[in-house]
Amino acid sequence: MAAPIQIELPSAVGPHFYEIYTAAKYYSTTVYVDGRIVPLSNADGNGYFSQQFASGEFAMTGALGHDNRQVLNVRFLRPNSVVKVKFTPSVILQGLEERKLLSSFKEDIFAKAVLTRGRLNNTTTALNAKELGLEMNKAFTSNDVTVFMDQGFTGYKGEVVYEARVNFGYDDELKPATIEDCSLEWKSSPYSFQGTLALNGQRLNKISFDTATTEADYHGFIKPGENKLEIKVTALKEPAEVSIYLSCNMENLLQEALNGQNIKFISFGDLFYSVHVPLVTFKLNKKGSFSEVFSIKPSL
Repeated sequence: MAAPIQIELPSAVGPHFYEIYTAAKYYSTTVYVDGRIVPLSNADGNGYFSQQFASGEFAMTGALGHDNRQVLNVRFLRPNSVVKVKFTPSVILQGLEERKLLSSFKEDIFAKAVLTRGRLNNTTTALNAKELGLEMNKAFTSNDVTVFMDQGFTGYKGEVVYEARVNFGYDDELKPATIEDCSLEWKSSPYSFQGTLALNGQRLNKISFDTATTEADYHGFIKPGENKLEIKVTALKEPAEVSIYLSCNMENLLQEALNGQNIKFISFGDLFYSVHVPLVTFKLNKKGSFSEVFSIKPSL
């Protein structure tokens, strides 16, 4: 039997703010904290591109790039967390390269990532590359901002990854989430099966293709140590992938960690307060039972 999947719940940290700022053109942006993806307001900036070259018109839909800004205070799993930013070239750049048009492409291509303890300004909007440069000039002479990452490039570079380790302030504290802060959720792609979802032998949901009926609250059946999730498939129209995760509401913990500071002006709704913790993914390809065992690690 395979070892149980080890699950770590998130923590809220404070009283200092931690923020990631990214700016990109013709690159998609992915941010990870301790290996988990951080949702961004617009990671790709997808759109339509068309330009006339000597050899004719080149047109394609793909990532045009976008500026992003995200507070990370509810994303950390532990002290000395690792933040990684990955910039992936747009299919537009790849198409230009394949057509040998990249050298004739005169538009700006760039990406930049900045990671700080302390806020660069008091707005809620993302900063473009020029604005980031101006704010960083002030940050390096400020006692209120610590810079962990200030990286970027211009031109076509392929995939680029930057990484930094975050050291918390001496007065920062982690407020770990508990199971009571989280709800069990799942999604299927596609919703093509009929059956049941159970936790430790207790049936939680009855599923009939694109509808589901809740039969029990998982809080009463999850336990310390190992837990078993099981899907029983009684009918299957086509193969499906079912992702099961915990959705942890971090708002109250964040308020506590930030010592009551006003955070409404940086509230991005569920994007900011809710943290999705992946549990298991089932790949359903036939009728029968599918199960996985997970264990929630104690908080630090």
